[in-house]
Amino acid sequence: SISMSTGGATHVQYGFETVGPDANPATASSLGNVVLAAAVPPSPTPTLTNAAPTPTLPQSSVLSMYNSSGVYTNAPGINWHAAWSQSGYSQFTIPGTTNSVLKYSNMAFDGVEFYTPVAINTTGYDHFHADVWTPDGNSLGIQLVSINPTAPAEVDFPPSTGAITNYGWVSLDIPLSAFAAKNPSTVLTNLQQLLWVNNQTAANGNGFSGSDTNFITPATFYIDNVYFYTSTALTSPTLNAGLSAGSFQLSFPTLSGHNYTVQYKTNLTDAVWQTLGSAVSGDGTVQSVTDAPG
Repeated sequence: SISMSTGGATHVQYGFETVGPDANPATASSLGNVVLAAAVPPSPTPTLTNAAPTPTLPQSSVLSMYNSSGVYTNAPGINWHAAWSQSGYSQFTIPGTTNSVLKYSNMAFDGVEFYTPVAINTTGYDHFHADVWTPDGNSLGIQLVSINPTAPAEVDFPPSTGAITNYGWVSLDIPLSAFAAKNPSTVLTNLQQLLWVNNQTAANGNGFSGSDTNFITPATFYIDNVYFYTSTALTSPTLNAGLSAGSFQLSFPTLSGHNYTVQYKTNLTDAVWQTLGSAVSGDGTVQSVTDAPG
């Protein structure tokens, strides 16, 4: 045992046991020392501190399931955590804001239910959108399910795509045609379930390809701005101008799944616009195009 004096007549005593043969006191010094140190607790997992990008599409072109900013009216009667889900669920209020987003902890998969009479009809819409923030995930699958017939269609973002990154909002824009291609039997005009999938094989076997096995599971996901929209309503984004290293730089927000070109005229009376640089592939971030001086 080790006695530790705290002053006065009292002392605190700690005991420990060693396993193995006793050392010879005459040669103990040659055997080295045992150092007892305070345990260092693991660093806490970073949490979300900033809101997702505020949607800019008009309400007339959006069917919203969930948005924390209040820009859109959300569809009623949606259960965001079905009883058969494999995750922890809560609503998380971003510090310093009134935005409450969906939080799924230790998620393998989570089911969202919106059965008849609140089933979702995607007629007139051609894309699905969701904003995702994760501190520790590297993959996500999104599954749309019709019930009559029961037909799931899942679009996956496995690790090999690099689409799911950590500590920043990721905007996912998926053409509904991609879901239809995965399962033509899915009735997109009568959807009644949505699944967030974060394991290699979903509960119904319609999960990630077994060829992509570099998965982190389970993981925590914060989700906001879940909606369907029509891409025909997209407008040209606002351009911001500035100087960078002596060149003229135009920056603009982008949406995943869309290509952007900056065009110019040397004289506003010219009949034809010319393209500046190459087309930019949208990825949900602000991107830029540079024009040389002159």
